[in-house]
Amino acid sequence: MTGTKYLRKYFLVFTICTIWLTGCSQTHTRDTNYSYKQPANLNDSIFVDEIYKVNIDSNKIIELTKLILKDTFPNIHSLLICKDNKLMRITG
Repeated sequence: MTGTKYLRKYFLVFTICTIWLTGCSQTHTRDTNYSYKQPANLNDSIFVDEIYKVNIDSNKIIELTKLILKDTFPNIHSLLICKDNKLMRITG
């Protein structure tokens, strides 16, 4: 009977450690395939426009967006660009 108690405790500890270690080893990965889309016009008094219509280098913005999606910068998860009181891009 004593051997069964130890076996149960050992099995319980092993199971908990296995679950904990597998949960901690998972990493968050996002899809880094990205193509620009104009933000949706929600009729909420925030004007939107395409990034190509203003004087912004869209290639640099797309490159930055891909770096953000790859988690290159710690604790940066999204990007909001507003120019001339118009929303250009939201990433995240």
